[in-house]
Amino acid sequence: MGAVFGISTVAGPLLGGFIVDTEWLGWRWCFYVVVPFALVSFFVIQKVLKLPRIKRKTSIDIWGATTITASASALMLLLTLGGNEFEWNSPWTYVLAATALLMLALAVLSERTARNPILPPRLFRNRTFVLTSLASLFVGMAMFGAMIYLPQYLQIVKGLSPTNSGLMTLPMVIALFLAGVISGKIVTQTGRWKIFPVAGLLIVAIGLFLLSRLHVDSSEWLIGFDVAVLGTGLGLSMQMLILAAQNGSELRDMASTTSGVSFFRSLGGAVGVAAFGAILTGRLKDEMAAMLAAAGIKLPGGGDVKLGSPEAIQHLPGPVKNIVLESFTRGLETVFIVGVPIALLGFVATIFLKELPLRGSAAPAAPTPQPLSKDDLVLAGLLLELIAQRIERANGERSALLTAVADMAPPDGRSERERARSVAQSVLRPTSRALIAQATPPQKDLVSGGITQ
Repeated sequence: MGAVFGISTVAGPLLGGFIVDTEWLGWRWCFYVVVPFALVSFFVIQKVLKLPRIKRKTSIDIWGATTITASASALMLLLTLGGNEFEWNSPWTYVLAATALLMLALAVLSERTARNPILPPRLFRNRTFVLTSLASLFVGMAMFGAMIYLPQYLQIVKGLSPTNSGLMTLPMVIALFLAGVISGKIVTQTGRWKIFPVAGLLIVAIGLFLLSRLHVDSSEWLIGFDVAVLGTGLGLSMQMLILAAQNGSELRDMASTTSGVSFFRSLGGAVGVAAFGAILTGRLKDEMAAMLAAAGIKLPGGGDVKLGSPEAIQHLPGPVKNIVLESFTRGLETVFIVGVPIALLGFVATIFLKELPLRGSAAPAAPTPQPLSKDDLVLAGLLLELIAQRIERANGERSALLTAVADMAPPDGRSERERARSVAQSVLRPTSRALIAQATPPQKDLVSGGITQ
C-alpha cells in the first residue's frame, strides 16, 4: 500500500507534465485523465470486494465532520492567502485564525458527545496513535512540500520542461518503492518495525538538507541523488507509521486509527504546501528587492517582477533573469531548510514509539497442542452447557459472565441479556453437544451390524 501510494503520488507530476507539454491535450486533461482510473476502481470494487452485510443501528458524525473540515479549511486559507491577498497583520488573519480555533474547539466538543465519532477521543489517550499521527503530520509536510516546490525549481531555475521535471522525480519514485517493499519484507520475516520509521525520518531530514544545498548550477545527477535520498526516507517511514498505529490500536478502533493517521498525513501535506509557499513568497520578494537595489536596476513603475510562467522568466533580460533565478533558488533553500527541523520532530516522535509485537508477526510458532482426551472433551462440553444454562436463567441482573457472553454477538441494538441468550442458544449449546459427541462416538450394534443412533 505504501509503495502504491508513493508511486501514484510522485508519478502524478510526470503524467501531468506530459499532458501539459502535449499541445492537443492542454492542462484541463490533468483532470480528465483521472476519470478512467476512477471508473476502473469503481467497477473493480463492485465486482471483487465482497464484505459481510451486518445490520446495526449507527449514526454519522456529521457535526464532527463539519467542524473538523471547517477548522482545517480556515487554517489552509490563512496560510495560503496570508502575505499574498492580505497582510499578515490584518483583520482577515485574525478572523481566519479565530475561526480555525473556534471550529477546533467545537470539533473536540462534538467528538466527546457523538455516538459514533469520526475521531474517538479515546484514541488520543493511546500513546502509539498520538506519536504516529504527529510523525505522519511531519512526514506529510516534508513529502508534499518537496513534491510541489521541487518541480518549480526544475522548471524555473533549470529551465526543464514539465515532462522532464517530472522525469527528474523518478529517482524518488524508485527509491520510495524499493525502500517500502524491502522494509515490508523484513518486517514480515522478523516482526521488528521500529527501526524503519526512526531511520526513515532521519533520512528524510538528510534529504531535505541536501536539497537545500542546490543552486542555479547544480547538476541533474546531484539533484537525482538528493531526491533519491528523500524517497528512501519516505519509503521507510510512511506505511510503517500506519502499521504501527494499527498494531497499537484495539480492533474496534482499527478503522478510526487508520483513517486518523492518514488524515494527519494529508493535513500535514496541505499545511506544508501552504506554509512553504508563504515562506517561499516572502523570501523571494525580499531577495529580489535587495538584489535589484544592489544592482541599481529600477523596474518600470517601481513595482515587483511579475514572474509569470517559466517560459516568461527565461525571456527576461539577462541581469533581471539572473536575479530572479538566484532569488528563487535562495527562497527554495529556505523552504527545504525549514523542512529539516520538521522532519527531525517526526524523528523524535518515532524515537518514543514503543515497539509492540506485531499481531500475526513472524514470531516463533507455538507448539502444536495435543488433542484433548475424552475426559477433557466431556468436561469442556459440560462446562459450556452449564454456562448456557446460567445465561438462560439469568434474572436480569448484570454480571461479568453475562457481559462476556453478550460481547460475542455484534452490537445490533438488542439488549445485553438478549444477545447473551442468543449466543448461548446458537453457539455455546451446539458446541457443548459437539464436544460430548466427539468424546462418545456411536457404538456398533453387534446384532444387526449397524450403527446405533
